[in-house]
Amino acid sequence: MKYFLFALLYVLIVSLSAFGDEVFALSNDTPANYHIEAELDTSLKMIYGRETIEFLNPTTEPLDEIILHLYPNAFRDTTTTMAIESERIRSDLRINRGYINCDSILVDGERADSILIDETLMHIFPNEPLQPGRRLSLSLVFEIRIPKIRLRYGYDENGNYLISHWHPILAGYQHNKAIVFQYGVDGEFFSNFANYEIKLAIPEGYKLLSTANINIPDSTVSGLAYYDLIAEGVIDFAFACGPGWLNEAYNHNGVNINLFYLEQHSDNMLILKKTLNGSLDYFGEKFYPYPYPNLSFVDISPGAEGMELPRMVAMSFETRNGGPSRIKMIAIHELAHQWFYATVATNEYTEPWLDEGITSYVTNRCADNLYGRVNEFEIMGFGLSLELLQGLAARTSGYLDPLNKTSDEFKSGDYYINVYARAPIVLRALEGVLGTGTFDKAMKDFTDSHKFKHPDSYDFKRALEQSSGVDLESFFNQYIFGTARVDYKIQSVESPKSDSLYITSVDLQRIHDGVLPQQVVVGFRDGSKQSKRWDGIDKYTSLSFESNSPAEYARLDTSYYYLIDEDLINNSYRIEPDSAYTFAFSSLLMTLVQLILIIVGLV
Repeated sequence: MKYFLFALLYVLIVSLSAFGDEVFALSNDTPANYHIEAELDTSLKMIYGRETIEFLNPTTEPLDEIILHLYPNAFRDTTTTMAIESERIRSDLRINRGYINCDSILVDGERADSILIDETLMHIFPNEPLQPGRRLSLSLVFEIRIPKIRLRYGYDENGNYLISHWHPILAGYQHNKAIVFQYGVDGEFFSNFANYEIKLAIPEGYKLLSTANINIPDSTVSGLAYYDLIAEGVIDFAFACGPGWLNEAYNHNGVNINLFYLEQHSDNMLILKKTLNGSLDYFGEKFYPYPYPNLSFVDISPGAEGMELPRMVAMSFETRNGGPSRIKMIAIHELAHQWFYATVATNEYTEPWLDEGITSYVTNRCADNLYGRVNEFEIMGFGLSLELLQGLAARTSGYLDPLNKTSDEFKSGDYYINVYARAPIVLRALEGVLGTGTFDKAMKDFTDSHKFKHPDSYDFKRALEQSSGVDLESFFNQYIFGTARVDYKIQSVESPKSDSLYITSVDLQRIHDGVLPQQVVVGFRDGSKQSKRWDGIDKYTSLSFESNSPAEYARLDTSYYYLIDEDLINNSYRIEPDSAYTFAFSSLLMTLVQLILIIVGLV
C-alpha cells in the first residue's frame, strides 16, 4: 500500500506540470481518448499510473453508468472467472497473482455518485446520466501487480514484459449496446476505437516495442527512460519491453516492420520475414492494404501459440515440433488478425466464430497461396495440413453447436472445435457454394465497407448477399445459426446399354439434414467424363447420363470445398468392386487417420 500512496502522490504532482488543464480533442466518431502516465517498477513487478479518459456516449440512449474493464483482476485469486475456467491458471494463481487497484476516481472533476467493482468490471454511476453525443471526463489513479506471463500479459523468465489489456479500459459498444463480460480464458477482448497519448517510464537500457511503434526514449533520469507514445484509431494499447531481445527494423511496401527476437531464434528470421511480407501483400490485395504505418512482432511466449494485439503480434519464434511450418502458420494467423480483430473489429466475446473462424479460414487460403499446402505434421508418411485437421476434428468430435454462440456458452472443448475447426470449413463450404471468385469479391466488399465499424454476423450475411446477389438465409440458418450435419452418398451406379447408347443412372442420397448443392461426375471407360449439378435438397434422387461408353465410376466433385461432409468414403462409387479399394484409398486413409487422432486425443 505504501507504494500505491507514493505513486498517487507522484502522479498528482506530475499532473500539475505535465497535464495541466489539457483538453483532449475527439473526432465525431471516436468514442474515447486515453491519456495515461505510467511507470514500470521491475523490482516489484508493479505499474503505477494515472489515467484520464474523455468519453463520448456513442449510443442513442442516456447512459446512467460508465463501465470499465479491469482485466488484470482476472488473475487476482483462484475464484475469478479466468481461474475457474482453467485448472492450469488456477494452479498458478495459488503462488503467482496479479491485480489492479483504482483510487481517486472522478467524473468531470467530482466524485461519482457510486462505484461498484465486480471482479474484472468497474461500474461508475455519474451524478447525472450521460446524454447521447455528450462527453464526460473520467480520471483515476491505479496500481497493477504483474504476474508471470499468461494470455497476453506478464513477465517471462528472460526478464521481458508483455503488457496488454492492462489499464482501466471502457467497455465497447456495438449496435447501441454495451458489451459487458467477465474476462475468461475464451472471452478475449472487445473495445471501441480510441486515441492514446501515453507517457511511459521503464528501466533505462530496456528495449521498448509498442502499438505506437519501436520507440526511442525522449529522456533518461535516475535510471528510468521516459517515452511519449501516441497511437490513433486503435482498440487497445500494448507494449513489450525488456533487456533480452535483439531488434531488426525494415520497410515493406510502406509499412515499417519491427522485430524483437531472441538470439537463439535468429536462424528463423528469414522465414518469418518472408511470411510477413507475403501475408501483408496477400491480405492487402484480398481485403484492403494494412491501414497503419507500423507493425511489430515480438519473440515471446504469450501463454498461447500466438497473440494478436493492435499493430503487434506476440509469438515465440522457435520452431519446436512443427519445424518451419509452425512459424509460418502462426505468423499468418496472427497477422490476419490485424484485419479480423484490429480493424474490422468484430466482437469476439459475443461471436467468436466471426473473428477466429474467419481468421483461421483466411490463414489457410494465405498459406496455400504462399507455400502450397503447409503440413502441420505427418503420420504414416501422410501429410496433414491445418485445414485437413480442422475438417477431421469437426467431423469426428461430435461437439456440434451453433457457431454464433457467445464464448461463455461453449463448453471448454466445444469452443475450440467449433470456433477454430468447424467455422473455417463452413466458410470453405460457402466458398464452394458461391464459387471462389464471387466469394472473394464478397469478402473484399464486406471488409472494405465494414472496417472500423464492429460488424456482427447479420452484417456479414447481408454484405455477402448484397455483393453476390445470392440469398444465403438457408445456408446461415443451417451452418451458422444452426447445427445441420452434412453427408451425401452415392448409393449405386448402373450403366446398361440401350440400343447404341449406354444409359448410366446414379442413385444419390442425402443422409443428414444439411443441404449443400452437389456436382456429380461420371467417368467412362473411354476416358471421357460428364457432370451434372444436383441441388441436394431431396433425400433421394437419381441422375441419368447418356454416353457411347459404359461408366466406370461416379463421384461427388466436392474437392476441398466440402470438408464438412462427414463421410468421404461414400462420396464415390466404382462399378467394378475389385477396383473400389484403389479408388477410395485416400478416403479410407483419411478415416484411419481420424481414428488415430481420436485415440491419441488430438480431436
